Amino acid sequence: MQLLAFGISIAIMFGSMHLWILTIASPVFIFLVFHFLKVWKTKERLAWGIPAVAIGIILFFFIFSYTVADMPTGNFENDDLKATIEPFSTSDMDSVFKVTVIYKGVTNHSLGYEVMDIYSGLVVQRSEVFGNVSHNTTIFHINLDLPKGVYNITFNIENATLSISAIKEDPMSLFSIYMLGPGVYLTLLLAALYSLLIFGIHVMRKGYKMGAMYGGK
Repeated sequence: MQLLAFGISIAIMFGSMHLWILTIASPVFIFLVFHFLKVWKTKERLAWGIPAVAIGIILFFFIFSYTVADMPTGNFENDDLKATIEPFSTSDMDSVFKVTVIYKGVTNHSLGYEVMDIYSGLVVQRSEVFGNVSHNTTIFHINLDLPKGVYNITFNIENATLSISAIKEDPMSLFSIYMLGPGVYLTLLLAALYSLLIFGIHVMRKGYKMGAMYGGK
């Protein structure tokens, strides 16, 4: 039963990572799996449950990294600006990002933009371009030849601002980034919450048994 509960718990942890509220509630779900499969001992619940949390998170970020490593298009939009970037993410280090920005109005102002390296927080490129008016909109085209990295690109025109992302990384590098950042944090947080839940149940059971024993006397 321990192995079955372990496998189901990994699947639950993996599935819960797709929605934040389910991620936070995942320790409860894992506890219920061990409870209904009659894995009663506190040590067994901890010994199998905590690794299930860690493995579920690792699997999620591993698959997620390969999913987002090569996405051909990214679309971003707010009330004033719309941007399309091709590719949004790529593992081809020779790829050039082609960005089309549409200002939802007619203007002769230039579109300013800056590219910030997420790792270092440094602005690696800053410039401006002029657009072409078409059907009550102004269209701007930008080509960005960027080295390997993860970038935040911010566009500004008049009072309008829009930020988008661009990724040029191989899947394993992305996996390392995610695991060393949110992966470690979530693993420690959810393992701690699960451990507190199990210890809380353990203390309640002990208290109930002691109460019943003294009550019988």
